Amino acid sequence: MVNKLTETDGVAEQYIVELAISKQELLKYYRGAASQISAVATDGQTILFPVTAIQPFVTHEGVFGRFQLQVNSQGRLLKISLQ
Repeated sequence: MVNKLTETDGVAEQYIVELAISKQELLKYYRGAASQISAVATDGQTILFPVTAIQPFVTHEGVFGRFQLQVNSQGRLLKISLQ
């Protein structure tokens, strides 16, 4: 099952994902190759969320780490934070 997350309001669920996206891979996203990131949560679900959500976590090397995604009852992304 794939959960597609977009941004809006009221926390219903949270997912933990590990991201390891190199700067080269991020460039593909920012050049329009894709607007969604696909990641497998620790519970095994595949999660899709907007690439713009990780912008605060981008470094010169890319985006690396364990992230918590909070979503509302419609599956819309409310918050993403580094764990």
